[in-house]
Amino acid sequence: MRKQLYLILLNALLVATGCQDKNHTSDTAQSINSEKLPDDVIAAVKPLIHGNLYGTPDFEASIIASYDTLQTLYILDASDPLFVKARIKQDSLLTGYIPKVILPDYTRR
Repeated sequence: MRKQLYLILLNALLVATGCQDKNHTSDTAQSINSEKLPDDVIAAVKPLIHGNLYGTPDFEASIIASYDTLQTLYILDASDPLFVKARIKQDSLLTGYIPKVILPDYTRR
């Protein structure tokens, strides 16, 4: 009987913690969204994984630079079905193409 009561309480606790409000945002996301963007920038995002900035919208193109998940990517054009034109800052401003698949959902338009 005690085991069943413990299991019921454990399940109730798990359900209660699973139903907590999930609408909080990280400080990083808030600072990116509140940042004043240049006129040619559609969005500023952090990539989901590290990757490469390509010279043309092609995986076989020359690699201009590499970036990690801590870098902010400035999206300039999202009209290509697989790539977005993006700008990153590494010593200087670099512009090239990155795959859409590594970006958060709200930038895939």
